[in-house]
Amino acid sequence: MFIYSNKDVYSGQWIKGKKQGQGTYVYKTTGVKYVGEWFEGKFLYGKWLFPNGTYFEGQFQNNRPKGAGTWHF
Repeated sequence: MFIYSNKDVYSGQWIKGKKQGQGTYVYKTTGVKYVGEWFEGKFLYGKWLFPNGTYFEGQFQNNRPKGAGTWHF
């Protein structure tokens, strides 16, 4: 687990100093959470969960939803 100076928290796997494999990242200021697969420090596939219960599950590119996936409201 790593706690950043802004109080964001990452818990998961690392390879060569980058987030890679399974992991969870929680943004302290917004409460938004990403749970899933990482590759070279970026989201690859998983769930992007918002405090209001809305979430996206699917593929990501440059830490944004892209490609196959579903928004749940």
